[in-house]
Amino acid sequence: MIKTNHSLVLIASAPGNAGEKRVADNRNERINIMHAKRTILGLIATGVLATVWTTTGNQRAQGSSEGKRPIAILKGSWGYSFGGQVLDGPFAGPYVTAGRLEFDEQGNFSGVDTINSNGQVVSRTYVGTSTVNPDGTGSLALVDSFANSIHLNFVLVHGAREMKFVQTDPGVLTEGSLQRQ
Repeated sequence: MIKTNHSLVLIASAPGNAGEKRVADNRNERINIMHAKRTILGLIATGVLATVWTTTGNQRAQGSSEGKRPIAILKGSWGYSFGGQVLDGPFAGPYVTAGRLEFDEQGNFSGVDTINSNGQVVSRTYVGTSTVNPDGTGSLALVDSFANSIHLNFVLVHGAREMKFVQTDPGVLTEGSLQRQ
């Protein structure tokens, strides 16, 4: 008699028959194939994880792997836009800004931008300093041409090609991003 059970053909016969041995060999072969597939999938997954870990580690170490301080990762030109709202005072209301800044290897920067605040458009310049932590977070402190002191916290993303930030000064809601030029 022949029965089908989970794709395995069982042949009922007397004990010690060659049919039983064939079924047992077939079952062992299928188990060995399953183990081989699991092993191969495990090796592939390990390889993918190792590649991701190595790539991520290299991106985080950019700037420091060549003996540079982490701050040097910011060096160069960045373009940006951001917006927010001043909550109180004579300039209360929404605003948007677009501009460009340049970092040196020590984390100092200078820039120029245009601000539209409640329909009033002005240009300004500024200078500042920055800090960068090993995890890609950091801060900016600047003084603009109107003598405003501004503080931002940021995180570097996309392999340090972009910086997302928020302003930390009271009375102002600001968020934006800078992109490496």
